[in-house]
Formats: sequence, C-alpha cells, structure tokens
Amino acid sequence: MQSLSQDQVQELSAYWDGLMQQLQADPVQAQSCHDWLYQHYAQPERHYHQFSHLLALLRYARQYSDHLVNPLVVDAAIWFHDVIYDTRAKDNEAQSAVQARYWLNQFGTDAAITDAVVACIAATAGHRVPENEVAIPDLPLFLDFDLAILGQSAEVYQAYTQAIQAEYHWVPGILYRAGRKKLLKQFLERPRLYFTDTFFDLYEHSARRNIAHEIAQLTLFS
Repeated sequence: MQSLSQDQVQELSAYWDGLMQQLQADPVQAQSCHDWLYQHYAQPERHYHQFSHLLALLRYARQYSDHLVNPLVVDAAIWFHDVIYDTRAKDNEAQSAVQARYWLNQFGTDAAITDAVVACIAATAGHRVPENEVAIPDLPLFLDFDLAILGQSAEVYQAYTQAIQAEYHWVPGILYRAGRKKLLKQFLERPRLYFTDTFFDLYEHSARRNIAHEIAQLTLFS
C-alpha cells in the first residue's frame, strides 16, 4: 500500500472493519467492496488522492468525534469520496457518490444514512455547503477535514502541491499553472475557507498564506 507503514496499514484496516461492523455488512459483500476500493485507491497515477489521504481524514474524524452528530455518515463518506478519480474527467465526485450509494444499498444501509453520505460526497465537487437542501449536520466539518491540508506547514503543503501536479502530469505546464492559479484564486475570494469555527481558528490564516505563496510561485514560472 503506497506510502503507508505497516502500522498505518493496520490502522486503516481497523477503521474499515469498524465501519463494516457499524453497517452490519454481509462479510462477503464487505470483502468485495474492500477489494474494489483498494483497487481504485492503489492506482499508480494517484499521488495525493490515495490511502494516506483517507487515513488523514479518518484520523480527523476520530479526533473530532465529539463534534460529529453521526460519525458513521462521515466515516462512510471519507472512504468513498475520492474512489473515482480521473484527472481527465469532470464528474469524479458525482461518480464517487453513485458508487457509494450502490455499495451502501448492497449493505442494506438505512436510506437516510445513505442519502447523507451521498450528499457529503457530492458537496466535495465545489467544497460548498448547499443552501437549498436538507441540512446535513456533519457536512461542514467533513468538508473542513478534506481541506485541512491547505492549512498545514509550508513543507507539508509543498509536498501536497507536488503530488497534485504529479496527478496532472499529462497537462502542459503552462496550462496546468493557469488552471491551478484560477482555482486557488477562487478559494482566496471566499469570505472564509473553513466552515466550522474550530478549523477556521486552526487553519484559515496558514491556508491563505500557503495559497498566496503557491500563486506567487505559479506566476513566477508562467
């Protein structure tokens, strides 16, 4: 399993087993889903959207479990949210949501849980909390988990940006830099990057600093 130590592999497996127990999934179906998920997250062209990303989010879910209304929804959303990831496609989030619904239906998961998981995954397309849908209490924190990487140390953020660029290796440099700058500027234009006060206080300042620095570097090499 790429970039994970044996202890981390065991930790990730324990998270999966815990999720399957909570969902009361049939062992055969659970194994089939496990194999399918791992096949996708192990794709060699993934450099950021892989196992280490899942593990980071699952750890956040444990660290902030007291802040969650339904940790089961968040755990399931984390496992499925990037399972479909093709940098040439425009509908990865929607397709990941479709797959989440399929597998959760296979497990016989309650429809309300399934709908909440699907909505969380779909919201990662724009990293916004929809205003015209039934509120999902844990969606803001789930989205903050996913964007927490933006507010990490300069060294961690640089490694993240290098991994993202490696996933877009097929895009000519000048086009990649232009597209990346456009995305980053859209983030900076938001009144706030993080939806919860907890993550805003932790990461808002450093995230904006990291993004501004990356834009400057992209402009320098344009």
